[in-house]
Amino acid sequence: MKGVIVIDPNLHPYKKRHLIAHGLAHHLFHRNTRVNYFLDEGDDRFNYWRQRRQEKEAEVSAAYLLIPEDKLNEKLKEEWVKESPDPVPELAEEIQVSENFMRKRLKLKESSNNKG
Repeated sequence: MKGVIVIDPNLHPYKKRHLIAHGLAHHLFHRNTRVNYFLDEGDDRFNYWRQRRQEKEAEVSAAYLLIPEDKLNEKLKEEWVKESPDPVPELAEEIQVSENFMRKRLKLKESSNNKG
């Protein structure tokens, strides 16, 4: 099944979007890299760390694909977001991602702002 992303049709639509974006990132960035996902750190430390790096890259790519920087910046400038003690639930709903995924994306934004 090379090049196929299989998604459980019973998953929440936001989770489906997340998994498709994550799988697409693996396809675009890791298709020529072999990683055995059935080994753990004790079996093959190099494989384990390569797997972890690829998972992080795919997750970051999915975050930027589903919540682009310009769209996020636009939303964060809205008055209701500035005034809300916790705008994450509404932001997540509006962008159609889970609250957890929105929090991850905001952490990525915060860490990139701290670097620059």
